[in-house]
Amino acid sequence: MKRWEAVAQFLITVTSSETLLGQFSLCLDMTQTLLSNPPRRDVPTSFPPVSELEYIDLHASGAPQDVTSSGSLLAHYLVKPALNDVGRVRAFYMWITSNISYDAAGFQSDSIGPQDAGTVLRHRTGVCEGFATLFKELCREVHIPCKKISGFAKCFGHHPGHIYTADEESNHTWNIVFVSGDWWPIEVTWGAGPIDKNYQFVRQHEELHFLMDPNLFVIKHYPFMKNSLSNSALYQLLRKPINLEEFSKAAVLHNRGIEWGFESTTHIHQVVDVDVSCEITARCTRTKLERMMCYLDEENTGKDFFNYVLIRKKDNGDFTIKVTPPRPGTYTLKIFGQTDSNDDSYHPLTSFFLCCKSSDRSVRPYPKHEGLWGILSNVSAYGFQSDMNKTDVVTTKNGAVELTFQARPEADLTVRLKGADDTGNLDRFIMAHREYGQVVIKCRLPKAGYYSILLFARNLTTLAPKQKHIGSILIQCMEAHSDVRPYPVNPHPWGLMAMALEYGFTKDALLNSIFFTMDGEVEINLETNRKINVSLEVLPSEKTTHNTQASVSETDSSVNIRAQFSSQGYYGIKLFANTSHQEEHEQVYLGAILVNSLKTNKPFL
Repeated sequence: MKRWEAVAQFLITVTSSETLLGQFSLCLDMTQTLLSNPPRRDVPTSFPPVSELEYIDLHASGAPQDVTSSGSLLAHYLVKPALNDVGRVRAFYMWITSNISYDAAGFQSDSIGPQDAGTVLRHRTGVCEGFATLFKELCREVHIPCKKISGFAKCFGHHPGHIYTADEESNHTWNIVFVSGDWWPIEVTWGAGPIDKNYQFVRQHEELHFLMDPNLFVIKHYPFMKNSLSNSALYQLLRKPINLEEFSKAAVLHNRGIEWGFESTTHIHQVVDVDVSCEITARCTRTKLERMMCYLDEENTGKDFFNYVLIRKKDNGDFTIKVTPPRPGTYTLKIFGQTDSNDDSYHPLTSFFLCCKSSDRSVRPYPKHEGLWGILSNVSAYGFQSDMNKTDVVTTKNGAVELTFQARPEADLTVRLKGADDTGNLDRFIMAHREYGQVVIKCRLPKAGYYSILLFARNLTTLAPKQKHIGSILIQCMEAHSDVRPYPVNPHPWGLMAMALEYGFTKDALLNSIFFTMDGEVEINLETNRKINVSLEVLPSEKTTHNTQASVSETDSSVNIRAQFSSQGYYGIKLFANTSHQEEHEQVYLGAILVNSLKTNKPFL
């Protein structure tokens, strides 16, 4: 429609109840709006925060049934509390997205009914055409300039490898609306909620699509009006419109990916050609992304090869995603993000379609781990210093690993060891011990391959009763260690716990956690500030019939432990405080000490 035709059509629609002067003034303003090109903006206008429009939302949600019989009644009811056109458009957006359902059944069966505003309003259901038509009708009733736009949208059923052409029919309809002196895209259909994989409409209000920044809107919407790409370009509302090929090839972002400003600095196209492996660098420009998780789905089988994906976080906050598919084929790499380390939920950000031409048959899978390698950023809440989260991947040539982290005495840590095949109990080959304000983690790996060190700790700021998984460290082992004697299984770091201070042990007693003996006998003296009633329990590293003896004696200034081991290996000595309360006896666990009994001069680790 030419501009003057649009103006003429508007003149016809002006209601006869208005005064002649009012008609002339309104027509003049509308003529100027329609004759002006849509804007070519660099920086979007700032709209009021959603919290300031809550009174509009409440009014819209309380619309009585009797005002929904016609678009005119509904529009004039909804705009009553609005102070400007932004508020009026907000009322329309909220009512439609809360009350009109997407006709998923009609969409699936291709049996879509009439999509005029009256029918959609009466049946409370429609597809994108009906949503956009109803929104335009409400705007028309209160003289807000609005246009219905058709074009291509990357929505339900979109295949990432598809290249749109001008020979195709458009697949979606939305609106642009003139408020605050500018044209803005608005998406009432998607604002109501998505269709799930079972073709069921899911009511899920989405704030993102209300008066959206055109630079973001064009990520998933491309206007194509009356089979003319050139004439449709201005409806992108951009200073520099993009062409259809750019739109087709660009990576598709999900709602949170758009809102958080997800972008890849290495791959701008959604389809990625892979020769053996590829590495994608990505970041979020509008929020701080704490963690990331990926799935790697093989297209032909649907199998998830997420353990062939390595995610790391760089010092500047960017993420690297290294993908090494196990065999040639096509894969979908799904990327999820998390902005709050205290929230376990992840949100979809984007997907890449990988075309793998060749693979490395010798490639080994990583241990099962759905997410970023490394430690949570807020480790201080768990009693550790912030530099702990700088360690995510470690390579060892001889099978020995030692990691040292600064920790408060009350830090409550548990470490686990898992292999890539996730078979067998490997906790016997890892240990942690306390040492001078530090926690030291050591492991000796029984064979080459990838391993995962899992760390669990209790939040000390919230006084959480249970430990939480605070991160995992990836270990690449080139060769097995020469000494694979197992440790006794102990879920906590070796050494006395901080609570031992309450029972009379001094801080010096907490400094030593590992002792050695070359002849099978060991004597350990732990300093106290009063006499403590203590009992012991010896933990061998393996089931043994060898004789092990241990005894304890107490003085006013120390606890003295003597132990004798008849064979070499690692032994644990647990300490308990014996307490009595109202004639009931109780043993309180205070910690454990590790003893390395050597019959040779073989060094520890």
